[in-house]
Amino acid sequence: MQNTITFFRILLFTLALSFSLSAQKIQVGPYSLRVNGAQKEKNQWGPSEITYRVANDSLVFQVTEFSWDEKSKTGTAKGGEIQGEKLGHENARLQIDAMRFEPANGTLRFISADWIEQEKALNGDGSLTLRRKGKYFSFEFKGTEATEMIGDVWKAEGKPVFKDLRKGLRDGVLHFQQLGTMAAPLIWFLPDSSIVVPQGRWSSPLSENDSLTRRDVAGQYYPKNQTFHFKKLTGATNRALFEDTFHEMRMSVDLGVLRVKGKRIDFYQISGRNQVPAWLESKDYYNDGRIQELQGLLNYSPMRILYRYVVENKVEAATIGDLAVLVNRRPEQIQSGFQSYVDAGYMQVVDELYSFTALGRHYARVAYEKKDFDTFYATSMGENLDADSASISLDLVDKKLRIRGIQQVMISDSLKAEFIPYDEALTFQKGRDFNFLGEIKIGDYRFRGPDFAFKFNDFTAQFAQIDSITFIPKGQSKEFGGAFRYGSGSLILSPPGNKSGRFGVAEYPKLLIPKGMTAHFDEPWRAKGVYDSTYYFKVPSIALDSLTQKAPVFVGTFHSKGLLPPLNTQLILKPDQSFGFTYTQKTPLKIYQNKANLSLSAPLEMDKKGLHTAGSFATEGFQSTMKEAFLYPDSLISVGSEGKLGEMANKKGPIASLPGHRFTWLPREDSLAIYPEKNSFALYANQLQLEGPVWMHKKQVFGKGDITLGDGKLKSELYYFQPATWKSKDASLTIGLKKPVFQAERISIEAAPGAVNLNFKSVEDAKALLPIQGYSTTYAGAVWEQKNQKIKLQKPVLQTLDSTSKAGPITAKSGVLDQVSEVISLEGVKEIEIGPATVYPAKGLLAIAKGGQFKSLVGARATVNGHVLANINTVTANANRFTGTANYLLPVEGSDSLVIPMKNFDFLPEGIRSEARYIEKTPLKLTAHQEFKGDVYFLSEKPSLEFKGSIRPLLGTLKFKTAWIPFANSKGIVVNDELKDELGRSVTAGIFVNAANKLYPSFLGPMSNEDDPVLFKAAGEVTEASEVYSIKNAESQMHLSIPKKRVDTDGMVQLFTGNKLVRSFGKISMSIDTLIPRIESWLSLQFQVPVPILQKMGDRIVKYNLEEGLLTAAADEPADRDEYLKRVEPILGKKIPEATKARMDREHLALDKVDPEFASMINFSSVKWAWSPNLSAFYSIGDLPLIHVGPVDVNATVKGMMEVVKKPNKEEFYAYWELSEDLWYYFAYFEGELGVYSSDNSFLATVRESMKTQKKGGIKVVEAAAEEKNAFIKRFTTYYKPLIPVKKAPAKIEPTKTKPAKKGKEKSGGF
Repeated sequence: MQNTITFFRILLFTLALSFSLSAQKIQVGPYSLRVNGAQKEKNQWGPSEITYRVANDSLVFQVTEFSWDEKSKTGTAKGGEIQGEKLGHENARLQIDAMRFEPANGTLRFISADWIEQEKALNGDGSLTLRRKGKYFSFEFKGTEATEMIGDVWKAEGKPVFKDLRKGLRDGVLHFQQLGTMAAPLIWFLPDSSIVVPQGRWSSPLSENDSLTRRDVAGQYYPKNQTFHFKKLTGATNRALFEDTFHEMRMSVDLGVLRVKGKRIDFYQISGRNQVPAWLESKDYYNDGRIQELQGLLNYSPMRILYRYVVENKVEAATIGDLAVLVNRRPEQIQSGFQSYVDAGYMQVVDELYSFTALGRHYARVAYEKKDFDTFYATSMGENLDADSASISLDLVDKKLRIRGIQQVMISDSLKAEFIPYDEALTFQKGRDFNFLGEIKIGDYRFRGPDFAFKFNDFTAQFAQIDSITFIPKGQSKEFGGAFRYGSGSLILSPPGNKSGRFGVAEYPKLLIPKGMTAHFDEPWRAKGVYDSTYYFKVPSIALDSLTQKAPVFVGTFHSKGLLPPLNTQLILKPDQSFGFTYTQKTPLKIYQNKANLSLSAPLEMDKKGLHTAGSFATEGFQSTMKEAFLYPDSLISVGSEGKLGEMANKKGPIASLPGHRFTWLPREDSLAIYPEKNSFALYANQLQLEGPVWMHKKQVFGKGDITLGDGKLKSELYYFQPATWKSKDASLTIGLKKPVFQAERISIEAAPGAVNLNFKSVEDAKALLPIQGYSTTYAGAVWEQKNQKIKLQKPVLQTLDSTSKAGPITAKSGVLDQVSEVISLEGVKEIEIGPATVYPAKGLLAIAKGGQFKSLVGARATVNGHVLANINTVTANANRFTGTANYLLPVEGSDSLVIPMKNFDFLPEGIRSEARYIEKTPLKLTAHQEFKGDVYFLSEKPSLEFKGSIRPLLGTLKFKTAWIPFANSKGIVVNDELKDELGRSVTAGIFVNAANKLYPSFLGPMSNEDDPVLFKAAGEVTEASEVYSIKNAESQMHLSIPKKRVDTDGMVQLFTGNKLVRSFGKISMSIDTLIPRIESWLSLQFQVPVPILQKMGDRIVKYNLEEGLLTAAADEPADRDEYLKRVEPILGKKIPEATKARMDREHLALDKVDPEFASMINFSSVKWAWSPNLSAFYSIGDLPLIHVGPVDVNATVKGMMEVVKKPNKEEFYAYWELSEDLWYYFAYFEGELGVYSSDNSFLATVRESMKTQKKGGIKVVEAAAEEKNAFIKRFTTYYKPLIPVKKAPAKIEPTKTKPAKKGKEKSGGF
């Protein structure tokens, strides 16, 4: 409908505008109005376009008529529209019926307009400011009719209002379900769904007639948590309290938080909550100080004036003028004073009429009508709360009000009544009644209980049970009576109409306990707590009044479970500040179930000491005059001045008159213990002096203490005294009063009075001490011969008392301790421990003297950590160490132990240490082929002896130069470049060439000359076994067999020094007598021959073998592959990948595929060499297994001859390889040149071509001559052996293919 009206308005405006148009600009200051339309008369226009502008801000309206008032400088118009986008409301528009332009102040006023949003129109008025300060025009629109808004948990009613970007309600009410409402003049609904109430009145219904209310609060709703916060307005003037009529309470808090989900309100004190706490007070609470504070310097009383007016005029309210007339003042003179009472919540103003609030009415009646009041006031101290804990909470479901952080609650100042809840909280159900666990203070009384029920209207605290009621006497600070046990009762603070105590009823407070109380005497401080709960004082009932003025008085009966008859007396506070009584009686008292009589010579007292008195005591067989006696539940303890131990009925007990004594009587056990005050008791007609008590038990006589026997003393806790003998089943005996020699604990002994020899046994293997020797011992039995001064022990087991010693026990068959010599002699000793060593005494004899010193051990043996010592001869010895000499038995494999005499034994924390020294003239022969000179050290904690000196091998031949080699450990010798003999010469093992061009071996000795060329050199650890010396490491091995006189090696064979150019790895076997070696080794020629030369040579060899069908053994035979693989890495000089080695193990693999460096070499897998001493040369024997030539894999055996000349000043290599009479190759290396020659002209052509491009600095390859080849063959066949021609295979017959021999399950290959 609204859209239709707008359409017709625009249509009429357009039609009217098409007739007689005119434009006029009206300027007022910076603001202008431009009217473009049909002017009917002066300052009157019909349909027009109005542009309202200031600077860059403008609005354009299409109106049906416009008029301008020049005098007021205002214009009025009908029609027009403003789109919501210009006002910050996207989906709304303002449809204007009538408006007024006020350019003097830049304002546009809507006299009548419709706010249209979501097809809903709201009629009202408002205004707009033309000059924008931001993106949108500032405006305000007020609806005239009420509307309703609904949110997630809230509903609101009121008149709509729009201001800038905000929407709101005027004179609205905000409802949160049934939990509470906020009535306010203005409620704003923000775009983020939050709600802001600048000022209003909060109310939460708690029943049909009760609610929680507070005026003048600001509120805000937080949609995320669904909480509504309402707090008092800022400023000191707003001091009104929350009114809770359901609980009849008022509360002072800064902030309330309605938690819609939890259906409760939490109240908080925000500002300075540790100094200004939140509090609850009764609706009848009165504090005159608050009124005095409000009065301040006022010379009139607003409360009295208002009270007088309403009483005299019988009205409820008055204007300020009426009140001013009453006191003859002008209204403005008293206005501020009355406002202060309004701000404090005592008065309220409605329509300019002043009246009392409920709080103010109460204070006025207390002040002017003497109305009763109370001082119930509970504070919530912030320091007692958790950081986020509410001071007060109100559950809106069960209506419980709970205040936290309470230290104490003042109930009544005049009655000095305080409640102290232990959980620092109170919970109110309905009204002001509450239950709590804690303490009630009434004057000098303290009441503590688990559940006090306080009935507020009756002003009474009821309790079904109570933990304690205590009283503090005048001038004291300590509480008394806490151990009394009370029944249920009540504490009446005052009559119901006198809660303030202002009417002064003296008989209050009252304590009523119908079932009385029971006072027990089981305090731990009373006689150390010996009286249990069966000793008590019973009071039948209690009715105490005037608690603030009187001390308690209890009359009743003392019950003692038969210890005494019931005693009627008065329970009082004794001088020692304990509750007790004083009792007197002239006739004797039957005590302890009539087992004895007590005649009082002094009053019977009950105080901190317990029950005590003085008088005469008598029981069967014993009488005592007591100076002081204490009566305990299980005993009577007394100090007597005289007494008598009478004759018993069986006539077996001794009789004695007792001087000053102490005694303890245990009636339940029928036991009486008597102690002498100064002297001992004489028994057996003075034959036995006992320093200790005696006692009777069931008509038997016993004693305990000390009995002196000659040079010894016996101690026991229990002696049995009989007519003919005395005994003890558990006693201690010390022999030697001045200087103890034997101290036995826990022995059993029985003797006749006056006996000389005492037989005794240990109880439960208890130990005796030998203090002079420093030992303890167990024993099977003993006899002390007092006359002979000897103690004989059976089966003694001795243990040293030295805490630092780790020696085990010494077990013997028998032992005799001589008191005079102070030596114990043992027989049948199998072994003893001295430090870490186990020693076996000769003949099982051992004597121990003063200080635990062993008499000399001669011929003993010992073991320690696997070491064996024999023929020990000690100078001094004890359980920790010995000095002297011994033979160390060094185990030798396969023969008797090696005896090494040792001396200077020393016992250290780490073990036993000794030493021996051997010189060159008298060395220690360690083995059949090894002798030692130097120092030998024995340290028991080490597994072997430590040698520090030199060893020399005994090789049984003069052809070896042996040396004294420094030896500083027990692990053997390691041959390396650092090993020197005692003269500083290098110690070597290997085969060398001397200056006479002769080979010679060296084993653990120096070389003839350290510059001699090396054929083989060993390194590694030296071992000796079965007369064979070995030197091994990962790279080489060398073995010397002394019986066979032969050296065997395995490793790098230095045909050329340093294994350069000609590199070899293999085995050497050499006789020590002939010095002729036999060598089998891999040969690698590494002359840096250009690869094309080697390629040509290899291709020709392979081609020839294929063409001629030659049958030869492979150079890489599967059966020999372990040795092949072992040699290939040392020849290459670096590691080969494991994957490659695994493949080489399975099949033959060309070496240039193993590593590209092989492409410049010629390799033979196994060449046998012989030595010519005359020519100082090695020459090959037999066929030559050729693996490859450069990059060409051959893997065949060829005929040929090779020679290596090895002299200190010259190393040469010659080789001739013949495949047939028509195909052969000749290589000769000397003086840095490699000469090559062949029957293959294409090969020679390649050589000549390569010679043209040779680089300087390397080995020079030259073409040799045929004469050189012929001369080498002649020399080789003359001095060594002839060459065997190669056989040709039969023509056109294919060779038979056979499987090569397999090497293990995984190995196969070859050709």
